[in-house]
Amino acid sequence: KRGMSTGYAGVQNDLFEMDNCFLLFGDAKDSLTQLVDQLKLISK
Repeated sequence: KRGMSTGYAGVQNDLFEMDNCFLLFGDAKDSLTQLVDQLKLISK
């Protein structure tokens, strides 16, 4: 999914509102590379 708008059927996705749900927007490769690098830093 590319954004938080309603889907094709016009139904809002309840997962976007859940407290244990985090959304990461951006280029997948760049975002995951940055995330992994940060995790490596805090796990040392």
